[in-house]
Amino acid sequence: MLLHWCSTWKSSVSDEHQEAGLMLKPFSQYLKAVEEHLPSEHHQLLRNGLYLALLDWYTDGVEPRDAAARISAAVAG
Repeated sequence: MLLHWCSTWKSSVSDEHQEAGLMLKPFSQYLKAVEEHLPSEHHQLLRNGLYLALLDWYTDGVEPRDAAARISAAVAG
């Protein structure tokens, strides 16, 4: 039953992201893509305090460039 639910959920998420023109990537690739759009002094934030926020943005389909902009805006205050 759980296996069926997981496969159904994964299929519906994939369909939603394909409709939006987004491709699902492994989370590690997403982190790397966000990192590429940030100054090097902010890279440490990705692995520590912002990890859960990034995971949330990843599952919500937030583009890496937009995630980096959110972080930059927050750090700039």
